[in-house]
Order: sequence, then C-alpha cells, then structure tokens
Amino acid sequence: MTIEDNSPPSNRESIWSISPRWRTIYFSLFVIQNAVGISLVCWNEIFRLVEDDAIQTVLNIIHQSGQTAVGFAGTTLTITEGARLIMVLGEQLDRWFKKREQERLDKAVAEAVAEAVAEAVTEARSEARSEALDHARRQLQVWNRRRLEAEAQGQPFDEPPPSFDSNGTTEHS
Repeated sequence: MTIEDNSPPSNRESIWSISPRWRTIYFSLFVIQNAVGISLVCWNEIFRLVEDDAIQTVLNIIHQSGQTAVGFAGTTLTITEGARLIMVLGEQLDRWFKKREQERLDKAVAEAVAEAVAEAVTEARSEARSEALDHARRQLQVWNRRRLEAEAQGQPFDEPPPSFDSNGTTEHS
C-alpha cells in the first residue's frame, strides 16, 4: 500500500537543501570545482616523490578527494547562498528606492494640485468680484438713468439707490 502525497514540494531552504531555483547553478559549480580539485589531488599524489605503493596512492587520492568534495560543497553553498543573499538585498533595495521615489512623486503631485487649486480659487474669486462690481455698476447706472429721466420730466423721484453688501451683490431690504 502506498500513500500518495499530492502536496506541492516544499520550497524550504536549509543547510541540507538547495532551493530549486539554485540547484542547477549549485551543482554545475560543485562539479567544476570538484573536477579541478580532484585533478589536482591526483596530480599531486601520482607525481610527488614518495615511496608509496600504488594501493596507498589510490587510498590517498580517495581520502583527499572526499575531503576536497566536502570542502567544495561548503564553498559552493557559500557562493550560491551569497549570490542569493545579494539578489534578495538588491530586490529589497530596489523596492525601497521605488517606494521612496513614489512617495516623492506623490508629494510633488499633491503640492502641484494644491498650488493649482489655490491659483484657481484666487482666479475664480477675482472673476466673481469683477462680475459683481460690473453688476453693481449696471444697477447704479439703471437707477441713475431713471432718476435723471424723472428729474428731466419734473417728476418726484424718491426711490433709494440700490445698496450692496461687501461682495457687490444687491441687498434686498
């Protein structure tokens, strides 16, 4: 009886495992380092001038190759994990710089909007005041024309002049 595990493989990383993303790089580097290292071990054992017999030379090569493999496993792990760490730090820095740039951009946009709104409000107030003054001037001209016509016709004119509030609009009393 077999138990099927349908769960996805774990992406957990530890000193005993290499993440799937880095496996190819890790094992390629490990193989290259070991090929060079074991070649040097063989060269050293075969051509050094000692009085070992062939079996002792082979045993020395196996022993030193094992030590070389363990050493290169550690250095390869250090290299790949160091590269991964540098990439992670680079991504973090990139996010941080993008966030800071977005904050600066947002601040610049907010300042530009605030300035544009203030300018628009000032312009609108100026136009509204100008229109109110023009309206008040026209009302006074109409009132004055009626007064002068009444005076020319010799009629009494007791209509008070229009009054305006501080915004230039007619006050109705």
